[in-house]
Amino acid sequence: MKFQAAAIAAFAACATIAASFAAAAPAEARPGWAGPRDARATAIFNHRIRNQARRIRHASRQGRLDWMEARRVRFELSHIRGFRRYYLSDRRLSFRERRHLMSLLDRNSRRIRRLANNRGIGRPSQRLSRYPRQRLSRYNGF
Repeated sequence: MKFQAAAIAAFAACATIAASFAAAAPAEARPGWAGPRDARATAIFNHRIRNQARRIRHASRQGRLDWMEARRVRFELSHIRGFRRYYLSDRRLSFRERRHLMSLLDRNSRRIRRLANNRGIGRPSQRLSRYPRQRLSRYNGF
Protein backbone atom coordinates (compact mmCIF):
# COMPACT_ATOMS: atom_id res chain seq x y z
CA MET A 1 0.00 0.00 0.00
CA LYS A 2 2.85 2.37 0.86
CA PHE A 3 4.58 1.50 -2.39
CA GLN A 4 1.41 2.13 -4.37
CA ALA A 5 0.94 5.56 -2.75
CA ALA A 6 4.59 6.46 -3.47
CA ALA A 7 4.19 5.38 -7.09
CA ILE A 8 1.06 7.49 -7.49
CA ALA A 9 2.82 10.50 -5.95
CA ALA A 10 5.82 10.04 -8.26
CA PHE A 11 3.50 9.72 -11.26
CA ALA A 12 1.66 12.89 -10.24
CA ALA A 13 4.96 14.75 -9.90
CA CYS A 14 6.07 13.57 -13.32
CA ALA A 15 2.72 14.56 -14.80
CA THR A 16 2.99 18.09 -13.41
CA ILE A 17 6.54 18.43 -14.74
CA ALA A 18 5.43 17.17 -18.15
CA ALA A 19 2.49 19.57 -18.14
CA SER A 20 4.80 22.49 -17.35
CA PHE A 21 7.08 21.52 -20.24
CA ALA A 22 4.10 21.16 -22.55
CA ALA A 23 2.89 24.64 -21.63
CA ALA A 24 6.26 26.11 -22.55
CA ALA A 25 6.77 23.88 -25.59
CA PRO A 26 9.32 25.08 -28.09
CA ALA A 27 8.36 25.93 -31.63
CA GLU A 28 9.49 22.50 -32.83
CA ALA A 29 6.68 20.83 -30.90
CA ARG A 30 3.91 23.08 -32.20
CA PRO A 31 1.60 21.43 -34.70
CA GLY A 32 1.81 22.85 -38.20
CA TRP A 33 5.43 23.88 -37.96
CA ALA A 34 7.91 21.81 -39.91
CA GLY A 35 10.84 21.92 -37.52
CA PRO A 36 14.39 23.22 -37.62
CA ARG A 37 15.55 21.00 -40.47
CA ASP A 38 12.86 22.30 -42.84
CA ALA A 39 13.41 25.88 -41.70
CA ARG A 40 17.13 25.56 -42.40
CA ALA A 41 16.52 23.95 -45.80
CA THR A 42 14.04 26.68 -46.71
CA ALA A 43 16.56 29.35 -45.71
CA ILE A 44 19.22 27.65 -47.84
CA PHE A 45 16.88 27.50 -50.84
CA ASN A 46 15.88 31.14 -50.41
CA HIS A 47 19.53 32.17 -50.22
CA ARG A 48 20.51 30.16 -53.31
CA ILE A 49 17.57 31.51 -55.34
CA ARG A 50 18.41 35.10 -54.39
CA ASN A 51 22.07 34.49 -55.20
CA GLN A 52 21.25 33.08 -58.64
CA ALA A 53 18.91 36.00 -59.39
CA ARG A 54 21.73 38.38 -58.41
CA ARG A 55 24.20 36.53 -60.65
CA ILE A 56 21.80 36.72 -63.61
CA ARG A 57 21.20 40.43 -63.06
CA HIS A 58 24.92 41.14 -62.70
CA ALA A 59 25.92 39.17 -65.81
CA SER A 60 23.20 40.73 -67.96
CA ARG A 61 24.17 44.24 -66.82
CA GLN A 62 27.79 43.54 -67.67
CA GLY A 63 26.82 42.23 -71.09
CA ARG A 64 27.97 38.68 -70.45
CA LEU A 65 24.39 37.41 -70.85
CA ASP A 66 22.25 38.60 -73.69
CA TRP A 67 18.54 39.13 -73.13
CA MET A 68 17.49 35.72 -74.44
CA GLU A 69 19.95 33.82 -72.23
CA ALA A 70 18.96 35.88 -69.19
CA ARG A 71 15.31 35.25 -69.97
CA ARG A 72 15.89 31.50 -70.19
CA VAL A 73 17.70 31.19 -66.84
CA ARG A 74 15.17 33.52 -65.16
CA PHE A 75 12.38 31.32 -66.50
CA GLU A 76 14.08 28.25 -65.04
CA LEU A 77 14.48 30.08 -61.73
CA SER A 78 10.76 30.84 -61.69
CA HIS A 79 10.07 27.12 -62.23
CA ILE A 80 12.29 26.32 -59.24
CA ARG A 81 10.36 28.85 -57.15
CA GLY A 82 7.14 27.15 -58.20
CA PHE A 83 8.46 23.74 -57.17
CA ARG A 84 9.56 25.16 -53.82
CA ARG A 85 6.13 26.73 -53.27
CA TYR A 86 4.41 23.45 -54.17
CA TYR A 87 6.67 21.37 -51.95
CA LEU A 88 6.20 23.72 -49.00
CA SER A 89 2.41 23.76 -49.32
CA ASP A 90 2.21 21.09 -46.60
CA ARG A 91 4.90 22.94 -44.57
CA ARG A 92 7.27 20.00 -44.78
CA LEU A 93 10.13 19.10 -47.07
CA SER A 94 10.92 15.45 -47.49
CA PHE A 95 14.40 14.25 -48.30
CA ARG A 96 13.36 13.58 -51.89
CA GLU A 97 11.90 17.09 -52.28
CA ARG A 98 15.05 18.69 -50.85
CA ARG A 99 17.22 16.60 -53.16
CA HIS A 100 15.11 17.55 -56.19
CA LEU A 101 15.25 21.27 -55.38
CA MET A 102 19.00 21.12 -54.82
CA SER A 103 19.56 19.32 -58.13
CA LEU A 104 17.45 21.93 -59.96
CA LEU A 105 19.39 24.75 -58.32
CA ASP A 106 22.71 23.06 -59.13
CA ARG A 107 21.74 22.62 -62.77
CA ASN A 108 20.59 26.23 -63.08
CA SER A 109 23.79 27.45 -61.42
CA ARG A 110 25.88 25.52 -63.95
CA ARG A 111 23.75 26.95 -66.77
CA ILE A 112 24.27 30.52 -65.54
CA ARG A 113 28.01 29.98 -65.27
CA ARG A 114 28.24 28.36 -68.70
CA LEU A 115 26.19 31.04 -70.46
CA ALA A 116 27.89 33.94 -68.70
CA ASN A 117 31.40 32.69 -69.46
CA ASN A 118 31.06 31.54 -73.07
CA ARG A 119 32.69 34.76 -74.40
CA GLY A 120 30.12 35.29 -77.12
CA ILE A 121 30.43 31.81 -78.61
CA GLY A 122 26.99 30.66 -79.57
CA ARG A 123 25.57 34.17 -79.56
CA PRO A 124 25.24 35.29 -83.18
CA SER A 125 24.51 38.87 -82.20
CA GLN A 126 27.84 39.13 -80.35
CA ARG A 127 30.22 37.57 -82.89
CA LEU A 128 31.95 39.82 -85.36
CA SER A 129 31.74 39.08 -89.05
CA ARG A 130 34.68 38.96 -91.43
CA TYR A 131 33.93 42.54 -92.43
CA PRO A 132 34.97 45.26 -89.99
CA ARG A 133 32.25 47.20 -88.17
CA GLN A 134 29.59 44.71 -89.14
CA ARG A 135 28.17 42.27 -86.69
CA LEU A 136 26.89 38.86 -87.54
CA SER A 137 23.18 38.61 -87.46
CA ARG A 138 20.64 36.08 -88.47
CA TYR A 139 19.09 38.76 -90.67
CA ASN A 140 22.07 39.83 -92.81
CA GLY A 141 23.01 36.39 -94.09
CA PHE A 142 26.24 35.78 -92.18
